[in-house]
Amino acid sequence: MTFEHDLRALADYRVSRRGVLQGFGILGLTAGLTPLLSACGSGSSGSEVSSDELRLSIGAQPNNLDADKLTVGADNYFHLNVYEKLLDYDPDGKQVAAIAAELPEVSSDGRVYTFKLRSGVKFHDGSDVTAEDVKFSFERFVDPKIGNIFAYNLGQLDKVAIVDQATIEVHLKKPDVAFMPLCAVAPIIPKAYIEKVGDDEFATNPVGTGPLKYVSLEVNKGFTLERFDDYWGTPAGFKKYTFNYIPDSTARSTTLKSGQADLISAIPSQQLESLEAESGLTIITDLDGDNMDLKFNLLADQEGKPWMDQRVRQAMDFAIDRDTILDKVMLGLGEKISFFQPFNATFEPAKAAGLKPRDYDPDKAKALLKEAGYADGFTIPFAGLANGRQSNSADVAQAIAGYWNDIGIDVDLKVLDYSTWISSLKPGSDFGVMYQLFGDSLDGPSQRFTGMFQSGGTYTMVEDDQLDKLLITASGSIGEEETDSNYIAAAKYMDEIAYVIPLFATYGAFGMVDGVDWTPYKGIAATRVGNAKPAS
Repeated sequence: MTFEHDLRALADYRVSRRGVLQGFGILGLTAGLTPLLSACGSGSSGSEVSSDELRLSIGAQPNNLDADKLTVGADNYFHLNVYEKLLDYDPDGKQVAAIAAELPEVSSDGRVYTFKLRSGVKFHDGSDVTAEDVKFSFERFVDPKIGNIFAYNLGQLDKVAIVDQATIEVHLKKPDVAFMPLCAVAPIIPKAYIEKVGDDEFATNPVGTGPLKYVSLEVNKGFTLERFDDYWGTPAGFKKYTFNYIPDSTARSTTLKSGQADLISAIPSQQLESLEAESGLTIITDLDGDNMDLKFNLLADQEGKPWMDQRVRQAMDFAIDRDTILDKVMLGLGEKISFFQPFNATFEPAKAAGLKPRDYDPDKAKALLKEAGYADGFTIPFAGLANGRQSNSADVAQAIAGYWNDIGIDVDLKVLDYSTWISSLKPGSDFGVMYQLFGDSLDGPSQRFTGMFQSGGTYTMVEDDQLDKLLITASGSIGEEETDSNYIAAAKYMDEIAYVIPLFATYGAFGMVDGVDWTPYKGIAATRVGNAKPAS
């Protein structure tokens, strides 16, 4: 019996769940639709939630609290609630002014951005945000001493000029297509406070401008935030926000059903049906900006390994039945992708240009392995990710390993905890292929393409001069047409070489008691909850 048959047999009990999803319209969702809300149970309004506290259960914990040391997606559970940039996105995905008073003026050559600063914005320590703070924030973001792994997002920064106390200019060395989608990149942080207490203290007692401010953190248990009463915008709806770290998805769902939590994230597809059966709960499901793909380790220390052969990588791609995984493992909570997220502006142009996932063709996969000299297979170490940060990551990795087994590849799959898995994605990894996710959100592909595929990137596992040239050209594009053309050219090159196997854009699922009124931010997998309030 092949793995595909095993998978179908194991998943038969889930088929009715797909019918439920079709009834709600999830399987046909596109990025342009609003989130799907389904009231659960027999019409109970749910218990009231006090405005004193919102209790959350999350599947992964932040690694770093310093605004400039974000390293993993789980950090966003903290960062997106505490810090702000000059610009932001509202819950519907529209770009809006934040610390800036309005969207910037841009010079005709795309190199100078002029921002007017919003008056009356305060930091959590009570001090006013000044032009000096903004200049300091940009310069610290790229300071090598800080060790910011995302400093490349401001790699074209030339200087920040203070025109007056209400106006700053950000000068770039050349146009950067990522600058605006990344909301001007740098979180705004307090110069005087950091210079007084130092970087280490800032990392343990962080200060931002967001609607929530830091109270405490207990490693492996969770963290606490509270409403910032002097926030410049709409004040948060609860006084206290308790984020409890519960990596086990069943335990996390139980906290919602038992009344121990008011809101939970990263609900696995297999548990949605039981939660929908509970009275007094609401489930929200939408594209969450995350993706699933597979990345090969192609650095020089892998020389001679089978996966260094392009034909082998293509074979491993042809071996995967995405439709069955999406149907039987993810229960429809995803969308097949090539190299671009549905939220990326280049998504539709790329489809029109013919970029699409490889079809499932195990016979072709076996023929390619034979052509490459591996008709009898080989062994490959595979780093998977335990469920938690993403709800079905381990299940998908196990399914993929099964398909590779079917074409004769012996897969040494290790399902790793979140922190260990992060290390496996970096140069020096012992794995030949790694499960990978990257949250594009609304930021566009530049951050992911540069950080994952350009030589020298923190998570780059390939060194290819031709690819570097394509990516550098794309990042300096001006205008939508040029941007689309250049990124599609880079993606087509990577697709042919099979440096990565794109899989799915995922739907995130959040659950909350009916006493909570909250709309997730479009394209954000973490619980950004400054807009949450007790239901009226």
